[in-house]
Amino acid sequence: MPFMGLKIIQIMKYFAYGSNLNISDLKKWCERRNEEMPILKNPKITKINNFMIGFTRKSISRAGGVADLVLSKGDFCYGVTF
Repeated sequence: MPFMGLKIIQIMKYFAYGSNLNISDLKKWCERRNEEMPILKNPKITKINNFMIGFTRKSISRAGGVADLVLSKGDFCYGVTF
């Protein structure tokens, strides 16, 4: 929303894992949902404790599982934080 001709930009960290590590795939995902592509700067490998990657849903377009982070005490998973 512009304020006196300025565009307000929200800055936040983005944790990517699974197919969202593929930039062209992430771009397509954003386009399908009419979302802006996040600005991805300063990538850092990140470990998240007490979660694991689980394939909790089926994707018709991919004909396979969809990765989600699932709460799992004592487990961990890696991704990239931008």
